[in-house]
Amino acid sequence: MRFIYLFFLFSFSNLFSQSNEKSIPTQLIGTEISFSYRTREVFHGLTYTQQYKKTAFSTGLNLGVKSSYSQGTIFPQIHLKFAYLPFVKEKSKTQNTLFFGPQIQLKSAIQRVSVLHSYSDLLIGYDLSYGQKWRFYHALSCGPYLEVFKNDYRQTYFVSALNFYLTFGLNYAF
Repeated sequence: MRFIYLFFLFSFSNLFSQSNEKSIPTQLIGTEISFSYRTREVFHGLTYTQQYKKTAFSTGLNLGVKSSYSQGTIFPQIHLKFAYLPFVKEKSKTQNTLFFGPQIQLKSAIQRVSVLHSYSDLLIGYDLSYGQKWRFYHALSCGPYLEVFKNDYRQTYFVSALNFYLTFGLNYAF
């Protein structure tokens, strides 16, 4: 048992450690457009990203619109994302840089139709960005989706399914 504990302790500290001399923080602010397959919604929003050399943490606020625009339903969505970018192809300070790696994100939205609906997603996928100051951003992620709502008789229902998000965006690094 001790061997397993020591193995995980040392393997995780070596796999996810970074040298301090290359951990220069970069702040990114950007806009994004994402599409959700399961709920058939389009999201537009702003994202703030704090990026170190090989890791990035993002938080943002999106506004969702149902795919049938005649409903006129607009609702907020917040998201948190952590990306580990082991594949960084840097050229020079004046040329563009390619970032690629896995990501995990949590998205949550609340919508009132006739009753209150709560949507949550836990997604795993990849993160790809290219550029220097202005960065083109693309992500594809998939994972479980959970919808919770109460009907008019105050009965709570849980609906779960598999969902995916396709995201395109433009970030500015400062």
